[in-house]
Amino acid sequence: KITYYNEKYILSQLSVILIESANTIIIKPFDKKIISIICKEIINLNLDLNPFVSGDNIKVIFPKLTQERRNFFVTKIKKISENTKIYIRNTRRQSNQKFKLFLKENKISKDDEKLFLNKIQNLVDKYINEVDLLTAKKEKSLLTV
Repeated sequence: KITYYNEKYILSQLSVILIESANTIIIKPFDKKIISIICKEIINLNLDLNPFVSGDNIKVIFPKLTQERRNFFVTKIKKISENTKIYIRNTRRQSNQKFKLFLKENKISKDDEKLFLNKIQNLVDKYINEVDLLTAKKEKSLLTV
């Protein structure tokens, strides 16, 4: 996403993206003023991409997918996966706190609180399992040559 006039936009909303070859894309921004912003955002992705400006276009060349590069992406995927699981657990904690507050304020009964906490835990388990499955699937596809 690109911040443009204090709003977040998807890159495709601000430019035309063309595929030049199997490992090269060309980005043609609608507004030439955002070329530097787009380049900074691409660099901030931390994917070892080095965009360069060619006239009114940005050219991004993706490196060949070597085993080292594959391992780099697997590490990135695992980090994203772990951050997603942390977010899910934090959401559970916030929900649990709300239900405990509702119980304290006598808005729900002890049985209702237990029921809701169990439902939340089941959802958390389901989505953490889903994250683990997707991570393993992506890791397998990346490491398969």
